[in-house]
Amino acid sequence: MLRGWIYVITNPAMPALVKIGYSTKDPSFRAKELNNTGSPHPYSVAYDALLPSPRDMEQRVHKLLIDKREGKEWFRITVAEAISTIRTTAGEHILLERVNHSEHGEPLPHSETSNSINSCQFPGCTLDAERAYKEIYYCIWHFREKTNPRNVAAIRLLREEQQKTSTKPEK
Repeated sequence: MLRGWIYVITNPAMPALVKIGYSTKDPSFRAKELNNTGSPHPYSVAYDALLPSPRDMEQRVHKLLIDKREGKEWFRITVAEAISTIRTTAGEHILLERVNHSEHGEPLPHSETSNSINSCQFPGCTLDAERAYKEIYYCIWHFREKTNPRNVAAIRLLREEQQKTSTKPEK
């Protein structure tokens, strides 16, 4: 069983569609990859959930939404419907989740991240700020810790695993 994420990605250029997929890497990396596909607006992760078997769960969710499918992983539903379907299907298998909308942390506008508020406000962190929580700006990892305080140990373990897999060995 390979642990990973099931996610909901949106794009303002396609307001009535959501992408429901899975990844063994952080979904924010997947959204950044999609930004290279020529869309006039950036993709953003509206929701993600860490699961023990994300591929199986993604396939189950896709089957439930078959009548709303617009493409391989695109569905004509709202973000709320996508989240509800994932939560109903995954239930207690969800190890960690993140909802990115108003009360849970809006993505920072690009101009803010490139100007005055550009680094995480968590003490000692030098990573770029990506999300705001209670009007304080955090990197994705500290944002997750703040919004999921009962799962701090799991989040830190995930961060360590992500850092190990993203660093290339020197030659």
